[in-house]
Amino acid sequence: MKRFPLPDELTLPTREEILGIHDVQLKLYGGKPGFNEQKIVGIDAVLGRVMHHVDYAEAPDLLSAVAILWHGLTQAHAFRKQADRPNDHGGDP
Repeated sequence: MKRFPLPDELTLPTREEILGIHDVQLKLYGGKPGFNEQKIVGIDAVLGRVMHHVDYAEAPDLLSAVAILWHGLTQAHAFRKQADRPNDHGGDP
């Protein structure tokens, strides 16, 4: 498997930058604005998990760091879901 070396200094986005990216995506693609107040700290936890991986994994690379960031942000549920949108199989939301 091809490895993508980490840069000498890895700079992660801040929570504010992630929220800004979310706002841009809402403008481009629509969706419900805002975030879940109780789960927004999950973004900080995700950023910490990436840094922990970079600092302590046996052979971290850029791809693994980005994968952990992406997975964490999608699983943190910090952003609101669209209300009353049925799921793919036509059932209740």
